[in-house]
Amino acid sequence: DLVEWINNAMKEEISPIIIAGVTHYEFVSIHPFLDGNGRTARAIATLILYKLGYDTKRLFSLEEHYDLNLAGYYSALQSAQKNRDSEREELTLWLEYFAEGIANELTRIEKQILDISRDKALKDKLGQLELNERQMDAVAYLQKKGKISRSEYVKLTQCSPKTAYNDLQEMLNKKLIIQEGGGKYTYYILSQV
Repeated sequence: DLVEWINNAMKEEISPIIIAGVTHYEFVSIHPFLDGNGRTARAIATLILYKLGYDTKRLFSLEEHYDLNLAGYYSALQSAQKNRDSEREELTLWLEYFAEGIANELTRIEKQILDISRDKALKDKLGQLELNERQMDAVAYLQKKGKISRSEYVKLTQCSPKTAYNDLQEMLNKKLIIQEGGGKYTYYILSQV
């Protein structure tokens, strides 16, 4: 019955996420094996998503989402299973949890891709700029912390305040950083690459 339902659902215009989520739930509920039902259900759900256009290039695994909150995973499954095989069987909480897992993983991947592309763009830009070692240290610091003040620059690079001022001015002139705030609240951030 499950395979037939999957094949019919794939022909209709049912969301791939719903098909994969229902399949996952049904497989776990049927529990055909002594061990490995959850792993198999997740693999089948991932395969369905792949076949129906969610080609993530193997960048994410629903396992990661479930591993972060196993209690939530089991709770969502059990909320649906408590009325299994009755008219009151309700999959909404499970499907919301399943869809949230996909959304969280896709968001995580998007952030990683943006970080990588920003990092590459910054490295390309840095490759075209002549920077001293102190300035390179400051760029690395900015990538981690997001902003730097002149006093932080002095402490980080162990230079004089005048040298820090000159280095930061040079980085501003090269449009590598942007000055924010003012007076004693002045700080610097990386420019958008």
